[in-house]
Amino acid sequence: MYDEAIHPLAAFQIAGFSQVVGTLWRVDDAVAPAFSQQIYSELTADRSGTLCASAAVHRTVRQLRKKYPNLPSVWAAHVHAGA
Repeated sequence: MYDEAIHPLAAFQIAGFSQVVGTLWRVDDAVAPAFSQQIYSELTADRSGTLCASAAVHRTVRQLRKKYPNLPSVWAAHVHAGA
């Protein structure tokens, strides 16, 4: 009945958060803070208020992928869930 595993992203959505940013697997401790800082920089720099979290995650992943194309462990784990 309640023996199913649930991903932390889903747990936060069930708890009421409409948008969640997370990773599909464990990431390096140096990567996560830099990734989060870049996402929040994207969101706070948008004066029009039209940029959503999913777009900020997408832009950040693309920037990291461009900078580290041969290191998907740096950029590939990050995802956005929600609306």
